[in-house]
Amino acid sequence: MDCTSPSMLIGANWPKEVLDNPLSLDGDVLSLSGAADAEFSHLDHRNGKRNVYKFGGTSVGSPARLCGLVRILREERGRVLAVVVSAMGHTTDYLLEAVAFAAKGDADSALKVVDKIQALTLTNAHDTQKELEVEEIEDMTEVIVNHFKPLRELLYGICLLQEQTAAATDTVLSFGERISANIVAKLLTKAGVEAFFLDARDWLTTDDTHGCAKVFFDESKEKLQELSKEWKSNTLPVITGFIGSTRSGRTTTLGRNGSDYTATLVGSSLGADYVLINTDISGVMTADPRIVDRAAALSHLNHHEALELAVYGTRMFHARTMVPLIKGDVTMLIRNTMDPNGHGTYISGVGRSGTRETCTTSLENLAIIEARTRILQDGSSDPHQQENIGARVTKVLEELKIPVWLSIRGAHGQAISVVVPRSAEEIACVAINTELSTEIESHEVDPLNSESPVTMLSVVAEDLSTIPYNQTKFFGALADAGIEVLAVGGGCNHITLGVVRQLQKQQELYRYQHKARVNIVGFGSNCCDFLYNPKGFTFEDLISRLEDCKSTTAVVSASPSVSSAYAGAPSLDQLDQLQDSAIPILIDCSGQGNTQELYSACIERGIHVVASNARSVCRLPPTSSRESVATSRAKTGRTFFMYTSTIGASLPVIDTLGNILRTGDRVLGIETSLSGSMNFVANEVLKGKKLSEAVGEVLRKGYCERDPREDFTGTDMVAKIVVLARALGVHINPSAVELEPLIPQSVLDTITWSNTMEVDDIVSGLKSYDEVFHKKYYVPAVAENKRLHYVASIDLSKFPSIQAKIQPVLISEDHPAFYTKDNEIAFGFSSVQYPNPLVLKGSGTGAAASATGVLRDVLTILNSLNGKNVHV
Repeated sequence: MDCTSPSMLIGANWPKEVLDNPLSLDGDVLSLSGAADAEFSHLDHRNGKRNVYKFGGTSVGSPARLCGLVRILREERGRVLAVVVSAMGHTTDYLLEAVAFAAKGDADSALKVVDKIQALTLTNAHDTQKELEVEEIEDMTEVIVNHFKPLRELLYGICLLQEQTAAATDTVLSFGERISANIVAKLLTKAGVEAFFLDARDWLTTDDTHGCAKVFFDESKEKLQELSKEWKSNTLPVITGFIGSTRSGRTTTLGRNGSDYTATLVGSSLGADYVLINTDISGVMTADPRIVDRAAALSHLNHHEALELAVYGTRMFHARTMVPLIKGDVTMLIRNTMDPNGHGTYISGVGRSGTRETCTTSLENLAIIEARTRILQDGSSDPHQQENIGARVTKVLEELKIPVWLSIRGAHGQAISVVVPRSAEEIACVAINTELSTEIESHEVDPLNSESPVTMLSVVAEDLSTIPYNQTKFFGALADAGIEVLAVGGGCNHITLGVVRQLQKQQELYRYQHKARVNIVGFGSNCCDFLYNPKGFTFEDLISRLEDCKSTTAVVSASPSVSSAYAGAPSLDQLDQLQDSAIPILIDCSGQGNTQELYSACIERGIHVVASNARSVCRLPPTSSRESVATSRAKTGRTFFMYTSTIGASLPVIDTLGNILRTGDRVLGIETSLSGSMNFVANEVLKGKKLSEAVGEVLRKGYCERDPREDFTGTDMVAKIVVLARALGVHINPSAVELEPLIPQSVLDTITWSNTMEVDDIVSGLKSYDEVFHKKYYVPAVAENKRLHYVASIDLSKFPSIQAKIQPVLISEDHPAFYTKDNEIAFGFSSVQYPNPLVLKGSGTGAAASATGVLRDVLTILNSLNGKNVHV
């Protein structure tokens, strides 16, 4: 069983994922201390020959995820020593629900829950075989139904007794892992990977503490090593996570993150090279992504840092999970099941020198209790008395078995503050008052002071005391957010620094407000309305300010933030100045294609980049070595590369695509009319206007690119198709897109193009093509009751084969774009879960829409760093 861990927003490291697989809701998280860190270049699970693979509940919870599991193990079979699996999906929660119903005497409800679990298991077992296209689908119905018969009998017995014991609950929960491991073993075998089911109760020996049993490590290790001698060399054991048994044979469970614990026990016992935790996130995060949207994955932690994180609140792994790793000096990798080639986070015994990223974690619903003496105890006082209050408070809490998360003693023993669970606050105060009653009555000790709820935030980094920058930034965050610190403590290991503060200030402390410096590079005709309005000044006022600085380098004092606008690319000196800002952001509105050097220079300096034009993104090389970009970036930072406005302007196209893929769904195809300018032309033609007249109007409205030929010939759409493919995690070469221009190049070549030409010049040049266009598109569209649209399509149904086309099409009523009007664009996403396309439609061009899209990217960066949920 695994507790659900917070899922991160899909992000990637610079530059590979940005260039190859930049799937993101709002942009890409760039964690520059990832695999580029030479200190840990030797940590690579692909070099391991004896790796233990663990798959959590989400990784075995659906046919799509199970197919991914099978593919991973099939591809990496030569490195797999053993597999450990959790129960499928929410099975553990369902089993707890069933046993709760049974304990209340509600047998019908309990058995209905079992029916639900059984149906889920049957679907996963059979549908996974279909998706894997195995030669002969095995009917596993009998195996699954027989597996749950003893569970039904057990629940009926609990129902009769109407008593839910810890031992019975453990036995009920074991059915989840056992059927999961059994099915996975069968699926692997059907897919050509010989595997067998191994019940961990056959070797993992524990005490009888049901719900969180203690493992007898040496005894379990010896049993497992003996069992492993019987394994055939070409077969793979699929082991149940989370469960064990007492010496008398009674089923036990290992508690939170028990399957991870099982995996590390297997790895340590069998001398594994790596333990790979395959889960739904991309590694250990720098902060809780439920609060900090852009928390980034760390590249590396050492065992003791991970242990501290587990102790101080992370739910990714339990502290016990680290013990076998430390004991066997085994490296663990936490990676995303959906991105097995991603970097993830390595946790090893290797230390780290120099600066590094830090993690923050929190424990909530705590209480702080303070006892303070009124008598100054100096060197002349009795040394025993000097320690008396602190020792007595600690002792009484230990006797009551109340956990103390932080204990701080004042100088000369004058005061002690302890942080305890809020649920134990009243008991702890009564006990301490009783212990110190004599001193309180004689006024030698002040009445106890307690405060709740409070939250303890901890920052964790190896040798934290030698990295003053991290401590300074940490306490600077408190000051900026106006946080009252109630207590501060740090361990002698110099790994953790903790502070206690009021609960209601938690999110402000996590994500505090900074001023941002924004640099704007270039002004395209379609991106000059930059809507940045933090202080409430008028739109017209800002536009006039930006208009004044289009031709020169100037500073726009738009707010407490400083916005600079450059006519051309900024110099390195200007980037260095921007780098010194609290949140430096460069917005590229130039639409130029030779931007790699500029973007690299920004990322090296920790400057966030917002690209507003697809050409700026699509021309980046699909593969670039990490060493060529951002190698000098400080290891403490992370940088955002945002480009969501390049597709659909303010329309949340990439956001929607990211939401589809985050659920594990697979996109099969996209049909879109994503050129708002050409949609406008097509709509005007269908209203009866001539092509040349429609083009003249769209040019005057400012809907086209700076060079309108990019719209007419479809080259702008090609760039957007390439970027859209990147968001899907695939690469399309622009030359591979089948392109049919809306207006033929031969027609455009009859026009003399120049930077000073007027709209009327273009209109005049197109008049000779009006009649041809009318007969080719208008006449059949009216006759067939169809509409003309310039349509782009991506076909992924036969992936890895990909087909991309752009062509004028007469569409019928069932097309996503049929009901668009004016300059609206439309997208239809077809997927496994959406056989009928999910349609997204709205305004997709124009200065206001483009500017809103850019502003949204800027606000996303600010929100992620500052923690304000601003909706545009």
